[in-house]
Amino acid sequence: MLYNEKIEKEILLDAFDYVNRTMKDAKLIFSSMVGSISQGGHYFDSDYDTRFLYIRDSFPSKTILACEHNEDELVKRYYPQNKVYEWIPFWELTSFFSFWDNPKFLDCDISLGLYNIVDWTINSPYVWDPYGLQQKIVPIMHRIFVPENKMCAQKKIIEKYYGEIHTGNQVIVKSYFYMIHAAATIEFINRYRTMAPVDIQSLLFSLNRMEIYSFLENEMTIARKKVRDYYEVNESIQLQGQHFKIKMDRCHCFDNYIKEQYSIVSGIEPIIKDDKKIRDTIENIFCIIEHSVYNTENLGFAR
Repeated sequence: MLYNEKIEKEILLDAFDYVNRTMKDAKLIFSSMVGSISQGGHYFDSDYDTRFLYIRDSFPSKTILACEHNEDELVKRYYPQNKVYEWIPFWELTSFFSFWDNPKFLDCDISLGLYNIVDWTINSPYVWDPYGLQQKIVPIMHRIFVPENKMCAQKKIIEKYYGEIHTGNQVIVKSYFYMIHAAATIEFINRYRTMAPVDIQSLLFSLNRMEIYSFLENEMTIARKKVRDYYEVNESIQLQGQHFKIKMDRCHCFDNYIKEQYSIVSGIEPIIKDDKKIRDTIENIFCIIEHSVYNTENLGFAR
């Protein structure tokens, strides 16, 4: 799941302990690392941003539409003390996939963010996946992926930081990272009409954007060293404390790429579908998950 075995075990133990204490009919089936770590944009003071998916005993006969419940009913959060992860969120699986299904969720910025979260979670390069779900359901998810909705979500990410490349001679390095990642995601989806890689190196390499990756990796390396140097003097580590303090000179290569990709989506609007195909495909995904979790033949030598 992670590239730190100690933290991986700690997160999993904390997650299972919380579920066993507070969610008696829940079964954890999948977890992934999201946030900047999954994208390859982490610093020394980055936190571990995880997301767990669970099913209840009534799965799959009973499904939950997210639009019919408030967030507290859908997402349980555990807040441990003095950890490198601020909280662990637990999402009920059927409501989580309804972000791709129910058109009521695609008429505002928050809804686009939720649409974005679904494939980000499943496609993360860092997963805890004891039932092999990622490789089983991703090919099916491609069938119902709506490129415009994902690109609109990336457009919002660029707009969040866009003002920085229009004012002053310096830009926060992390802001550049987020905008380039969003721009590359837009380019990938616009070119291939399918879900994009999450990792920035994989994303830019698949687009043959070697020069942009080289420039970005160089600036991130410099920024990461500055963050580490800061904490060598200031021993108390504050999560994300230096994330948005390290700046670099404006880079016209970055600016032009971001503007070029943003122009592609500037006029695109979300596509709201009340589509039986999407619903049927999600039911197929649930069928695969049920079979993987409950009906897989046990191995005799593994007893």
